[in-house]
Amino acid sequence: SVRAFEYLLAQDSRHHRPGAHEFNSLLKSYVFLGAPFWVVRTLLEKMENHGVRPTRHTYSLTIQSAADHGQMDTATGLYRRYARLTSDAGSGFEMNVYVLTILMSGWLRVGNTDRARQVYEDMLRHGIKPSAVTYGAIIKRYAVENTEESLESARIFLDDALGKGSDRGWLTDMDTSPSAALQ
Repeated sequence: SVRAFEYLLAQDSRHHRPGAHEFNSLLKSYVFLGAPFWVVRTLLEKMENHGVRPTRHTYSLTIQSAADHGQMDTATGLYRRYARLTSDAGSGFEMNVYVLTILMSGWLRVGNTDRARQVYEDMLRHGIKPSAVTYGAIIKRYAVENTEESLESARIFLDDALGKGSDRGWLTDMDTSPSAALQ
C-alpha cells in the first residue's frame, strides 16, 4: 500500500493525487503499526509539501504517534499548532476530547502527572466533557503500579478533577462514586 501511495504522489495529474483522506489512511496504518515517529512526521511533511491541508484527524494521529514514542515535547508542539488553528473561527478546526485525551494520556505514560492534569484542566476550560477513555487513561496510569498508594492517588485525582466544574458525567450516570469506580 505504501508503494501504491508513493505512485499516486509521483503522478503529474491533479486528478490522481491523494487528498487528506488518503494521507490520513496511511497515517492511521503507520500509527497502528507502531511505525517510528520520523516516518509519521515525514508523511505529514509530504502532505503539506503536496498542498494537502492537514485535518483534525491528521493532527490527532500525528500527536498520537509522537506520544506513543514518548516524544511529548513534539506532541505538545503539534497540539499547540492544532490549538492555533482552533482559535481561527474560519479554519473549521475545533478543540475536541480526542486530541486532549491523547495528549493527557501521553503525559501520564511518561509519568508526568502535573502536565497530564494541566491538559485535563484545559479540557474543562474549553468546556469539553471528558470521555470514558479520558477517565480510563487516568485510572490505568495509577492502577499499573498496583499499590494501595497509586490507587489512592487515582481516587484523589478523580475526586479533585470531578469536583472542578464537571457534572460527574458517566460516574453519575452509573450512580457510582469515584472511589467505588476504582474498586
